[in-house]
Amino acid sequence: MTRTFADGGALRVVIYGRRSASGGTSTADQVRMGREDAERQGWVVVAEPSESGQSASMYRKDGKPRAGWAQVLALVTSGAVDVVWVRETSRADRQMATWAPFLDELRRRGVALYVQADRRLYDLSVWRDHKTLLEDGIDNADESAKKSKRVKDGVDDNVRAGLPLSAAPLGYRNTYDPRTRKLTGRVVDPAWSAVAVGMFDRVGRGDSLASVARWLNSQSAPVPRAGKRWDARIVRTACEDRAYVAERVHTFAEDDAPTVVPTAWPALVSRAQWTAAQTALATIATVHAVRGRAPGGYSHLLSLIATCGICGESVRAYKVRGVGMYKCPIGHVVINEADTDAYVARLVVARMARPDLVASLTAADDDVIRTANADIDGLEAELAELEDTVKTRSGRSRLAALDAIDDLEIKLGAARARLEQLTVPASLRELARDVHGGEDAVRANWKAMSVAARREAVRSLLDYFKILPAPVVGTSPRTGAPMKARGVRGALDPRRVDHRWHDPRQAPPMASDAA
Repeated sequence: MTRTFADGGALRVVIYGRRSASGGTSTADQVRMGREDAERQGWVVVAEPSESGQSASMYRKDGKPRAGWAQVLALVTSGAVDVVWVRETSRADRQMATWAPFLDELRRRGVALYVQADRRLYDLSVWRDHKTLLEDGIDNADESAKKSKRVKDGVDDNVRAGLPLSAAPLGYRNTYDPRTRKLTGRVVDPAWSAVAVGMFDRVGRGDSLASVARWLNSQSAPVPRAGKRWDARIVRTACEDRAYVAERVHTFAEDDAPTVVPTAWPALVSRAQWTAAQTALATIATVHAVRGRAPGGYSHLLSLIATCGICGESVRAYKVRGVGMYKCPIGHVVINEADTDAYVARLVVARMARPDLVASLTAADDDVIRTANADIDGLEAELAELEDTVKTRSGRSRLAALDAIDDLEIKLGAARARLEQLTVPASLRELARDVHGGEDAVRANWKAMSVAARREAVRSLLDYFKILPAPVVGTSPRTGAPMKARGVRGALDPRRVDHRWHDPRQAPPMASDAA
């Protein structure tokens, strides 16, 4: 080494303490031990970096560099220290890929390593000391690998048993053994289950995530992250959680790809509600990427839904001398926005107040959807059985099983699409709430809905809504030009519009909100 340890000079030491999340000697105790050793040896303490809750294993989840250990490396590289003090070698590092280069750097810089548990100052210029520390590194990495395998095997076993692995999402609560406090399962929380379902309904019908977050905060719904209020990001994360359909995505130790695994707790939302929410979230992400604007941010009922009766283009909302108007982009038709919205609202309220329509919605919910859900359950069970079987097969038998899985996945996708078509949209369910009160009840429901929910209801109920030019009522006595009927503010001329009702039990016509 470039410096002997018997020359009588005061050596400079950096004391490093680390405690992982799993426990052990506290960093304060480690630093205290280091100070005592430094005082006993007559060393000068240069720095005392320490970190708690930090793993030195290659299996740590965060993957972030350890700031305290980086400080130690910087001091060694700069030549600012002569000794590195650690409680145990496992406190310094558990990866051979970084431990061996660290020892080489100590040897090049003439820096010794003091391991308190061994009561020994290792001189890296001595071959035996270097070999001992390399062997310690191998043992530390091996113990880390064994611990990681034990943890992964335990997690895999819990996943196969359908047990929860984390805190319960909104609408559920975890159950614990009263004696050991061990997590034993998950059940529906009746206090918040309706609010969780409402969250999915609102997202699925197209409400903006910010408005859903405001609604959840108004309900005082518990937030998944302590000390925070609901916001759009937390709503998205919650609605993407497969726990609500009694599933989880997990990669087993023996697999390379993740698998969708059923859970032991019951589903809180239907497959159709889940699918509608995922479709809405995907639409929000797409529209944000294209326009920087969420679809739930609409403030006009018929913009991009109503069409021009001449050219078929979607009308858009404009201000004409301060008055809101729907206008064809080419200019064929222009009509008062407020009057047209009020006319459509009256149409929708009258339509939804019909007892026969409400009865058809109830019938679809009770019978058709139950059958479609049963079909999906059967296909999912068959698919899960095949996926378990394929792991034990080889050769042609394995290829045949994989082909069968592909066929089942296609059938399952078609069944889920059919269920989505048969399911009554959330906006129509909301309009039909307490419908026995007649038009007054439906009108109150309509007024309480967001613009995004009203737009979904209009799309679900109408095949089309066309804006027509004002009718010609004569000719000008002065110029001889055709004279069009003059509208009366506050009253829409029925001759200016045309519409056709759609069967709500079928798939609603596709409308481009991203146009």
